[in-house]
Amino acid sequence: MATKIQINDEESIEVSSVLTGMEEGFSAPRQYNNVFAVTVTNGGMAETFDYHISTHDTQNGKKALADEDHIYAFYCFLEDAISGSQSFEEFCDELGYDEDSRKAEKIWKACQEATQKADNLSIGDLYQVSNYIQEKYPDAV
Repeated sequence: MATKIQINDEESIEVSSVLTGMEEGFSAPRQYNNVFAVTVTNGGMAETFDYHISTHDTQNGKKALADEDHIYAFYCFLEDAISGSQSFEEFCDELGYDEDSRKAEKIWKACQEATQKADNLSIGDLYQVSNYIQEKYPDAV
């Protein structure tokens, strides 16, 4: 199932997903989350990223993402991309990470990958798109 998401007054993108498996959660050892490959398509360009749902949703058998889930996954992708566009120092300061943390650097580098993917999609100013999504779909984010 694909979801059409308005990203500004004139443009929309398409977001789809497929369940790819299960991975151990980031913050809770030995708790597993379903992982989806989420694909964002804008015109002829497409980019895919991994999206982990909550342990609660996984335990309750969620195996497909609904429209609101796609909107939220895309919003999370945007926020990661915005974080990746910052310097490492700004990233750590804003999110409360220690600049000496290897884990923080690994997360920042993953965010930089999201920034590159968002740039490839040519969706415009990430801050503006994020704000528009928040205003247009307040129940999803």
